[in-house]
Amino acid sequence: LDQADEEDALAARLGAKLTQDSSALAMIGWTNRPTKLLGELEGMKGEVIETSLSVSDEKELRAALAAS
Repeated sequence: LDQADEEDALAARLGAKLTQDSSALAMIGWTNRPTKLLGELEGMKGEVIETSLSVSDEKELRAALAAS
């Protein structure tokens, strides 16, 4: 698949998950303080749809989003 096809596929997956009373956040960034960033996201009850993070960083992100 080329980049446009990949973007269309991602948009379709995201659109299938969104309901009328929901929202999505796309985030691109770099930080030398990932623990602070994870603390800010903690408790947001989000779901990771796609990421380029390492397996361990993605696991930490998922844990922060699942925390109450």
